[in-house]
Amino acid sequence: RHSWRLADGSHSAYVSALELVQENTRFQTQDCNLARPGDLLFFDQGDAQHLMVWMGNFIAYHTGTVTRNDNGLRAVAVSELLHWRDTRWHPSADNPNFAGIYRLNFLSA
Repeated sequence: RHSWRLADGSHSAYVSALELVQENTRFQTQDCNLARPGDLLFFDQGDAQHLMVWMGNFIAYHTGTVTRNDNGLRAVAVSELLHWRDTRWHPSADNPNFAGIYRLNFLSA
């Protein structure tokens, strides 16, 4: 149940964003119009990789906390994310930091 495949072929309760994508998902597309709830948007910033979760009308992501009671979870509309000043986070094919949309193996048919 809580077993993710690691890059070396072993299994663990936890994996990095890179191992989650490389070992536990299938590439789907770079077109947000084809994403389904539960799909992962993968961003590669070179030394760091980041995931966001497609939720249908919103994309969920985790950022740093702002206050003591803040858990760091955020949700943003795709249209808003596409207009962020920091273009590294644009989920579009022309963004070299956006690797694409991936579906967890256990959600793939």
